[in-house]
Amino acid sequence: MKKNPPKIRRDWLNPLRHEDTGAIAHYLRVLPGDDDRRPSLQGSLTLRDCNRQIELDFHCYTVKACRERLRKLDLIRAHLDAIEQEVRAAQQAIAQYKPPAKKDRRGKKVQRTYSTAQSA
Repeated sequence: MKKNPPKIRRDWLNPLRHEDTGAIAHYLRVLPGDDDRRPSLQGSLTLRDCNRQIELDFHCYTVKACRERLRKLDLIRAHLDAIEQEVRAAQQAIAQYKPPAKKDRRGKKVQRTYSTAQSA
């Protein structure tokens, strides 16, 4: 049986030198069939964030198993799409937010002034 090299990819979730660490990685290896074995797929998706890690398996040895893995991917994609939509909406709301004017103890608006005095 001819061996195919695995396809491995990892990306960092945060910018370089960021205080948070996290990564996403996948491993895929297609095993071609021969007279004694049917073709199959060995696969996994790993999510890491700080000290937590989750690994989802995507091994396919039968048509039914492949259908189940595709359903798993569809569900993950649907959840990620919903999260993305809410994060984008939050980003817009945060960008449009204007803090209320400060008030003194009597409830009157206080005008913000900035000192332009230079120290000697």
